[in-house]
Amino acid sequence: MEKVSWDTPTMAELYLEQGHKERAVQIYQAVIDEFPNHEQAKSRLRELVGGLEGEQAMVFEEQARQFVNKVPGAIACSVMGFDGIAIATHTMGGLNVDVEALFTEVATAAAGLMKLGQEHPGLGQMQEWTLSHDKLTTLLKAVDEDYFMAAIVESDAIIGRARFELRIQAPEIARALSGA
Repeated sequence: MEKVSWDTPTMAELYLEQGHKERAVQIYQAVIDEFPNHEQAKSRLRELVGGLEGEQAMVFEEQARQFVNKVPGAIACSVMGFDGIAIATHTMGGLNVDVEALFTEVATAAAGLMKLGQEHPGLGQMQEWTLSHDKLTTLLKAVDEDYFMAAIVESDAIIGRARFELRIQAPEIARALSGA
């Protein structure tokens, strides 16, 4: 593929106009790989690959909001694909952290952990992961092979409560993803 730049989505749209959807999807994915914070490319890719819309998207947004409201010290929650594309994210206001960038980096690590489990069957599939810093803790809970929930909580939050809420919500999200 040619060199990817921030403006490459224009080329993807040209391919779409010519009826080459698969090529457009490849270009948008390459843009996201090179520029993980390119929101236009993420949004358009979701649309092209059958992104979740309407009632399904509202379910995920509601789950993320409920997590943040139920867990004291919660800062943000996101339902994401292992490809780094967020389906829905809810954050508290007044944050001193770039939640989107943190979730994007976490998705990269989560994809690596998922791949590790696939390459080493003795480990099994990744289920949960906790990453603690001085001021924040990030938790992940796999929903299925393609999606996970990620949450950011303050360092003094009750981590067990956050884990419990993720475990409760993950099956609900899996059902919504499957359309059941």
